[in-house]
Amino acid sequence: MGNLDKIPPIGWVVILIFGLILLPALFILLLKKGGKLSFFGQTIEVSEGGKIQTIDSIGLMYLMRDNCEKIELLRKERIEDILPDLSYLLSDISVLACCMYRAESILNKRLYKNGFEDLTVDTVNVYIKQLAEELFIRLNKEIIRSKTCTTRPLNEVKKEKIFFIAQDFTKRVTKIYLMEVKSKADMYLNYKPLFEKIGDKIRADFCREKMEKKLRQAENLRAVLEKLTNRTI
Repeated sequence: MGNLDKIPPIGWVVILIFGLILLPALFILLLKKGGKLSFFGQTIEVSEGGKIQTIDSIGLMYLMRDNCEKIELLRKERIEDILPDLSYLLSDISVLACCMYRAESILNKRLYKNGFEDLTVDTVNVYIKQLAEELFIRLNKEIIRSKTCTTRPLNEVKKEKIFFIAQDFTKRVTKIYLMEVKSKADMYLNYKPLFEKIGDKIRADFCREKMEKKLRQAENLRAVLEKLTNRTI
């Protein structure tokens, strides 16, 4: 204690600043290394990218997050093919190219809205009708606007054709989201026993709850896809 009393106030300030800078840096480095020198409890060996890593609960959580991001990235890559696949339907809406571009814009916005994974057989009808109505109203406005600057006859937008586009679009997106929720359910199923093995009950329960949610979503989306494939709506 005598030696500590001899430290001047400025010395304590330097020690405090050093601690505030060094400790967070060490903590971040520890997380990046997967927690091998774990402050957090037991470690476990896992295979990732063909390599064996020794990580703790925090490192395992980061691996799970990375896998989740890969699954979502794959979904985003898949949905980029939807509009090109629908181009033959969109180009048949009207002789006006602006109608096709407007339809693509509306559908593209829908692709990046949340909620597809929660579709059910009870809500999909409402979704398709709302989408068809939005397409019908917006495309008719394009035709009305174009009539003021063209002399050629313009065909009206047919509701049946628009409804089919909305239905086919929804079916394609549903199929992609079904693959995503199934992949996430499998991921949580695989990580749950790993968290259990290192004694992290909180994250093991988290994985179980998320897995159960994704399985319910997969069941609902499978029923939606079957309904749309059979064209019973």
